[in-house]
Amino acid sequence: MLQVAESHANSLVSVKPKKPSLKERKHKLLTFLKERYEPVYAKWTTERCAVCRWVEDWDYNKIIICNRCQIAVHQECYGAKNVKDFTSWVCKACETPDIKRECCLCPVKGGALKPTDIHTLWVHVTCAWFRPEVSFASDEKMEPALGLHYLNFRFVLFASKSMVPAHSVANVPLISMPCAHQGPVTEWR
Repeated sequence: MLQVAESHANSLVSVKPKKPSLKERKHKLLTFLKERYEPVYAKWTTERCAVCRWVEDWDYNKIIICNRCQIAVHQECYGAKNVKDFTSWVCKACETPDIKRECCLCPVKGGALKPTDIHTLWVHVTCAWFRPEVSFASDEKMEPALGLHYLNFRFVLFASKSMVPAHSVANVPLISMPCAHQGPVTEWR
């Protein structure tokens, strides 16, 4: 009887499920991102930072404007503290014009984008800030964004129904923080 009890106890020990490999997670992410979604065309202005949305700038943290796409960012918000010539500065996305530059975390087109550790993917700085799984390899340069392999797309932020939904999981609209500043946030899930 003791052997049966020990055998039963040993069978109750939980076995951790095998974690998918990095290659499998990357494939799953890229497959998910190929799903169709409705893009959001935001109006970006040179009057306020595309990351923090503040209008003010300071001697130590100027608003700089990309010479090509006209996106405005604070030096500290974008990781461009060492910029000396404000008139010829080019954002990271415009440095590589041959690559498709869209945020992989939200449907908003344009904005303050940074590269990720997955060669073809880009993220808005704000989107990266509001995803706990995502961080930047360099806090000073704020790039590349890391952790996209670990994203769980089921934990999402709902925005007002007037917003255009992005990707969907089980017919649930997903939307990210940069989109939400245009409408009230209704609930976390």
